[in-house]
Amino acid sequence: MYYLLIEAAGVRQASRIRRDWHDRFNKELDALLGEHGFRRIAHEGDLFLFGDHDSVPLDPEDVANPARVVLAMLQDQGDNLLDTVVIVDFHEPARADVALARIERLLRFVRVQNAAYVTASVAPAVEPVVELSESGKIFLVRRFHTDGQLADRSYQRSMIEAVRSAVAEDAIERSETRDIWITTSEISRTVAALRMESPVPTLVVQCVVGQSSEALLHDLVRQLVVHLRHHSQDEPTDSGMARTVDALMERFSRPGGDYLASLWVRGELELTVRSALARLAEENQRPLVVLEAFDAAEAADRRHLLRTLTDETSEAKLCRLIAVAADPVDRYFGRADVEADATTGALRWEERDARDDVDRPGTERGDAAERYWAALDRTGDEGGADTVDLEDAEYTATLQRMLSRKHQQTLYIIRDLYPVLEPRIRDELYPRTGISLAERARILKDFVHIGVIDDVGAPRLHRLIAPVLDEIVSEGAAAELREIEREFLREKLTRREIMMSPTVWDLLRDTVSGLERNWLHHEVLQQIAAGGSFENYDRYTPSGELSSPMMQLSDAAGRLKLYLRDSRGPQECAELYNTVIRLLPVVAGAPAVQADAHLGLAEFFLARREYAEALRTVKDAIMLQQNAPDDAALGRGVAMSHLLMARIMFAQRRLADAGQYLGFAREEAERDVGTSMIARAMDAIRLFLEGNLSRSGKIAGELLDPLLQRGYTDWFVLLWFLLGRINYEFGDYRDAAEQFAFIRRFCEACGVEAPQGTAQAWEGRSRFAVEGTPEDAETVFAALPETAETLLFRAEVFSRFGRFEEALPLLETAYEVEERADRWPRLGVCWDNGFASIEDLIIANSIGSTELLRIIRSYYAWTLAHLGRQEEAVPIFYALTRGNDGAGIDPYTGLYNYLYSSVLPEERSGDRDDRITILGKSVKLIQERTSRIDEYRDKMRYLRQNTWNQQLMQEARHHNLV
Repeated sequence: MYYLLIEAAGVRQASRIRRDWHDRFNKELDALLGEHGFRRIAHEGDLFLFGDHDSVPLDPEDVANPARVVLAMLQDQGDNLLDTVVIVDFHEPARADVALARIERLLRFVRVQNAAYVTASVAPAVEPVVELSESGKIFLVRRFHTDGQLADRSYQRSMIEAVRSAVAEDAIERSETRDIWITTSEISRTVAALRMESPVPTLVVQCVVGQSSEALLHDLVRQLVVHLRHHSQDEPTDSGMARTVDALMERFSRPGGDYLASLWVRGELELTVRSALARLAEENQRPLVVLEAFDAAEAADRRHLLRTLTDETSEAKLCRLIAVAADPVDRYFGRADVEADATTGALRWEERDARDDVDRPGTERGDAAERYWAALDRTGDEGGADTVDLEDAEYTATLQRMLSRKHQQTLYIIRDLYPVLEPRIRDELYPRTGISLAERARILKDFVHIGVIDDVGAPRLHRLIAPVLDEIVSEGAAAELREIEREFLREKLTRREIMMSPTVWDLLRDTVSGLERNWLHHEVLQQIAAGGSFENYDRYTPSGELSSPMMQLSDAAGRLKLYLRDSRGPQECAELYNTVIRLLPVVAGAPAVQADAHLGLAEFFLARREYAEALRTVKDAIMLQQNAPDDAALGRGVAMSHLLMARIMFAQRRLADAGQYLGFAREEAERDVGTSMIARAMDAIRLFLEGNLSRSGKIAGELLDPLLQRGYTDWFVLLWFLLGRINYEFGDYRDAAEQFAFIRRFCEACGVEAPQGTAQAWEGRSRFAVEGTPEDAETVFAALPETAETLLFRAEVFSRFGRFEEALPLLETAYEVEERADRWPRLGVCWDNGFASIEDLIIANSIGSTELLRIIRSYYAWTLAHLGRQEEAVPIFYALTRGNDGAGIDPYTGLYNYLYSSVLPEERSGDRDDRITILGKSVKLIQERTSRIDEYRDKMRYLRQNTWNQQLMQEARHHNLV
């Protein structure tokens, strides 16, 4: 934080004898420094201390100007003040009294009055715009320059001379109505000219050979987020989709992140880009998106990028789109192809048909486009800019002469760590390299001047710098920095301040070896396995990496988890299980790896419903984790073990024990935010199952944004679905329908199919809970796959209208389909139906034993009874209400008893259950469940708005049972 201390001798005396001047002086001083981003934080007598409002200012002028203007103001008050001194300091934020005392001590080094001074931590930042001389431990400002010394070295200002402004102006004007292609060898210069001439915000997507469309969209999202934060006028609405997009923007604007949502990332990026562009368009800030070197991207990635940026469903274009390439590229959506002559500035327009895929060979100029870039400071006398061959040794020598060792190291940090580490952690690295934060500020400003980066707030290397970075940076500086980076990342991993991820592994893999390399590789494999992505997993397991038994065990255990989180089931991974069993005795000296292998085995036993063996194996894993050395405790470790224990408790219908283990998992995962959130999410489900709907909904609502921001989209969608289920239980059917509809729209926008059908089925069920006819329902459900769940919901509507003959065949088919279902326990989220990841945690303890099947059986028995087949219905109801198959823990046993009572005759009989007795049992079960709801308002909603509970309570009152 920058601090500005003012000593103005005479102010204390003026407060007693010239109060009006004193008050006016204070107001003017606050206003003047407020304009420069500083606010007063302390005042004692003749001393005033100001601090900067925001984060570290990055421009030298931003640091020097406040000192210059306030010094001028003080000198103008010479008639009222005696001597004045201004000191600028930079240090970590502190309490006002501590900061004042610290800077006040510097006054003893002041040798000249009526002057400005800066400390050693500030001097490097302001050096370009001031002339300094030492004065003890501080520096006297002898003269303020009007501009930075690098201004005349910048190639940015001369770049437009190479590509005349007419090119940019004409293209930008035409982009108002159509998307534009520009083919030119002067790619970077053309892009710079477009950016400088554009009257609208300009976002540049740098296409690089081998870079995926997801990476390009990610880069675009970061630029959009920065622009929205600075320029957006309106606050986003509080709708579910707006909140979701804001959470996604927060996630994609942060470096690194967790990797449990790899299947969602592409769709989430598309949704975020379109939503951000739409928000800007609504505020009349439709940006210009420039696709730089567009022909460097693969054809499939180009098509994906264009589909994302071109919203054909919108009447207004979301953005202006200009693609700049060396050679013509595939044409889509009927765009035009433009060739720009850099010498004359002429544009040659040629309309292209949307289906015309022209394949013109590259010219000599086009082939050279990837090798040329504008000179940094080689502007000629005539004002024209030269070009420099990037493969020319003279070019790298020029950069090496220009950039100090600290500049070179900062280039590496930008390339390696800016995409990986959050700013707070990244800033800790600079001092270790000998670069103060103030020096970093100046260096980033230098890079902007010479065109190496385009923005100091979110710096990214120019696409043509990265390939030659190893030539620009001296071998010694690179080796030193790689070692510092490695130690820094390793330390942060050990302290759990960052999580292992593929991006972190990419940085470390070439700098580590031996056991450490195997351990880190193991960690990243386990992280990817938890996300359930086979594609990502295969990408990080090349055959050459699996030569050691330890890595073979790690790979087999990871793949075992992948299969168990997938829909393939335990029967598909018996060979992997055998591999793990075979390798475990072979691998010694790696307890943490062995522990993760045991957790994989425990998941396998859980999926096979071998609970005793699963529990024993998890306990073995915990023993191994406790014996692991401290530096190996990088994994999710004991917290994941407790999560798995809780899952086993669920499967054994021990909800209280499950809650206890979830608490243990949260405690152990103090620094592992992702594991802690999953534990809380599972606890929300546990509370729902127990009946505490209020607390369940509260926890789920609190987790939505954090889950999405961390990349746990599967759990985000599940908890949003849980909130819909809670509202359904409360009888708020319209709100529930909207929540299910949101899930459907969100998954549709992301291109993820699994949850869509379930959400749409529950949306239809909610809408027909209180309104609509069977004919309406048939129209809605006919568009969905004929699953056991959709068949049940169709039958439910018929039953409520008393049309049992039409409901029966639907229920018979649903019964037959679901009776064969095996919802084996798994740690991942299951979207087979709306009960699969919630009630089936405790119900599906065998094949053909699911919550959906139990509800189907209750409706089936109810329908049979109404059709006069009482002798068939009673045994089914008896098993549901008195049998041992989950009757004690099923949340809907109260409903089954009510349906049972409704089909029993009024008169008592010794050979059958008594109607009033069964009705009373139903009332007791519902009242017990109601008593677990915290909020009184929610209790009333549950009893009075839920359709079945409302009917039950009316019937109970009729018989004086309540």
